[in-house]
Amino acid sequence: MLTFENNHGQKVIALPGQLVGDEDSPTNLAAIAREPFAWEERRHPFGRSMEDILRKVELTTSSFGLLYFDVRHDTRQNLGAALALLDVCGGSKYAVFAQRADDFQQGYLTQARFVSDFALTFCFRRWKEAHPLHQPQPLDLTEGILAFVESEIRAFGSESAICEHFRIETPDSGSYGLGFGFLVEDSYHRIYRLWSRVVYYPQ
Repeated sequence: MLTFENNHGQKVIALPGQLVGDEDSPTNLAAIAREPFAWEERRHPFGRSMEDILRKVELTTSSFGLLYFDVRHDTRQNLGAALALLDVCGGSKYAVFAQRADDFQQGYLTQARFVSDFALTFCFRRWKEAHPLHQPQPLDLTEGILAFVESEIRAFGSESAICEHFRIETPDSGSYGLGFGFLVEDSYHRIYRLWSRVVYYPQ
């Protein structure tokens, strides 16, 4: 179980996520949510695999609420404005499913799926019946997303921390830094993806 703490000591609790299993479960970080009703089912613009988003989408892709950013600027202020622009919001009734990578080739450091209570009820109905939420998170959904970012900056904000985690050498030229990816997976049900990632800065 992972926790993500913001700069004020407030924490969001994340349940373990998996890269295998039922693709219609919110715990499956490899799948993309789909409409729960067969007659309305349609493919996500990027398909149903997170691999396409984590490893195959060009960084120039900016549509469908997919953002890539680094931490060279005021991350909280700028990301907060971007989330507002994308109408990302929600109360404290949501679940977080997360997993930390141990292989550089996986394309991320930590990946998290933020799933609103509304989505657990109406999009992942069987899962909600088996695992009802009883306690709200201490932060609302937007602040929970920001807490993830601030927590990852503390953990992997230096090149040495990134290299130590993946057991890799620093590049011969240039440097590694910390970046993030954010995806509005389902705006109606309020399902969001956020992952930290390694950015290479050429010399």
